[in-house]
Amino acid sequence: MTDQERRQIAQQRAKGVPERELAVRFSVSRKTIYNARNHGRVTRSANDSRTRVLTIRVSDRDLRGFDAALSGVTGPSVHI
Repeated sequence: MTDQERRQIAQQRAKGVPERELAVRFSVSRKTIYNARNHGRVTRSANDSRTRVLTIRVSDRDLRGFDAALSGVTGPSVHI
């Protein structure tokens, strides 16, 4: 699904178009419509900074490196 389609879905949902109707229109499941509507939704955290939800796949090695970088522990260099 393209970003433009996601924007169209978000706009149509904001106007009250049912997910079922959008699923038929875009030839996808209602779950896909739900996910597209929420894709990249910007939220505000307690300290008023913007956050985004990302879904990615990483190797165990890369995940360990990422965890280490977040915790401030130095280890093998990881290039993402």
